[in-house]
Amino acid sequence: MSGSIDSSCVPDRDRLDTPICVRADRAAQMLGIGKTKLYELIGSGELELVHIGRRSLILKSSIDDFVARLRA
Repeated sequence: MSGSIDSSCVPDRDRLDTPICVRADRAAQMLGIGKTKLYELIGSGELELVHIGRRSLILKSSIDDFVARLRA
């Protein structure tokens, strides 16, 4: 062992400040839509919902992918 730290194992500070999942109200705000439309997008599979305990959260990557599909 050389004692050096593999930089791929050290979290990037920007990634630590960026949430992986967001609550429904925050996801709707990010997209500029209402919660009803947000739940329609979840129901149709356009956005991915995950459950952590009793909380339902939307993956940030799912939001990013959705916006990318709209732009294509």
